[in-house]
Amino acid sequence: SRILKEFLIPVIIDLDSLKFVIKKSTSYMAIVTEELRFLDVMYYIAPSFNYSQFLHAYGANAQKGFFPYDWFNDLKKLESDRFPSYQDFYSSLKGSNTLQPTATEILGVDEVPGRNGHSALIPLL
Repeated sequence: SRILKEFLIPVIIDLDSLKFVIKKSTSYMAIVTEELRFLDVMYYIAPSFNYSQFLHAYGANAQKGFFPYDWFNDLKKLESDRFPSYQDFYSSLKGSNTLQPTATEILGVDEVPGRNGHSALIPLL
């Protein structure tokens, strides 16, 4: 949301005439210009669906992407001639490197069942 607000929207306004923006809390539901219509799909799918299920419903394969959010703190980094290093994918939010697979990814399931219906990490022996 910060990247949209600080960087993307000013560029869009400079390049194209902004028709309207629909904002909900700190997120953007829609940004519409003469040439662009950006819709955050998470606002337009049923509450019981997740993004993976949404893609599957339309025959698309869901592939997890990785982005070095903590590293990407300046638009000048887009001009870099090198790919971010492994260390650049460390997430202070998760407290780990986002390139490390989770238990659910290793097991190839959407959720690892635990006690009382909550997900839990299964020890891998």
